[in-house]
Amino acid sequence: VQELRANKRRPAKTGKQGLFSGLLYCADCGEKLYFCTTNNFAPKQEHYVCSNYKSNTGSCKIHYIREQVLYRIVLETIRQTLSYVRMFRKDFKLEMLAQDEESRKAELAEKQKALSGAKKRMEDLDRIIQHIYEDNVLGKLSDSRYLKLSRQYEKEQAEIEQLAAVLEREIEAQAGQVSDVNEFLKLVDKYPDIPELDAAILNELVSKIVVHSPVRENGRKQVRIDLYFTYVGQIRIPLK
Repeated sequence: VQELRANKRRPAKTGKQGLFSGLLYCADCGEKLYFCTTNNFAPKQEHYVCSNYKSNTGSCKIHYIREQVLYRIVLETIRQTLSYVRMFRKDFKLEMLAQDEESRKAELAEKQKALSGAKKRMEDLDRIIQHIYEDNVLGKLSDSRYLKLSRQYEKEQAEIEQLAAVLEREIEAQAGQVSDVNEFLKLVDKYPDIPELDAAILNELVSKIVVHSPVRENGRKQVRIDLYFTYVGQIRIPLK
C-alpha cells in the first residue's frame, strides 16, 4: 500500500496521465521523471524527462524517453522475463534465494555497524556531558556556556537514541525475514500472457524503472532502462 501511495499517478495539466508516471527514476540523480504532454501532442510525442533537468537549467541531464518507446521496451522485457522464470522456475528460485540471503547479510552487517557506532557515540556523549558539568562546578566553564553545550549534546543524544531504537527494530525484523521470491512466483502464475500493459499490471509487477542518459550507438541514440520487479528487484536473463 505504501509503495502504491508513493507511486501515485498525477495527471498532467492537460488531464492526460502517463502510464509510467510514479515509476520512473533518473539513473544519475535519483529523482523521478515527469510526464510531458500538451493538447497539441500526438501520442508519439508524449515523453518523460528528469525532474532535475528543467530545460537544461537544472542540475541533471535530460534523460528523455518517449512513452511509446518505453512501452515497447517494458512490455517486451516483462514478457521475456516471465517466460524465462516459468521455463527455469526451480533454478530461478534457488538463484534468487541465494542472492537475497547474500544481500540481506550485507545489509544486516551495515545496520549492525551503524548501531555499534551510535552506541559508541552515546558513551562518548555521556563522558562529554559529565566533563562539562565538572568544569562548570569548578568554575572553568560559565553557566551560560555550560547550558548551551549541555543542550546541544543532550539534543544529539536524544537523536542518536531514536536512531538506535529504529536500527534495533530493523535488525530484529530483518533477522527473521523470509525471501519474497514465492510472492513473485505467484505473480508470474497470475500473468501467463500479457498482450498489453495497463496501470494495474505495472503496479503489481514493477516497483520502479531506472532511466539512463541516452548514448549514441551507430548514429542513433539509445536509452538503457533497468526494470525492477516487485519483491525481487532486477532479474538478469542469461545471454544465449
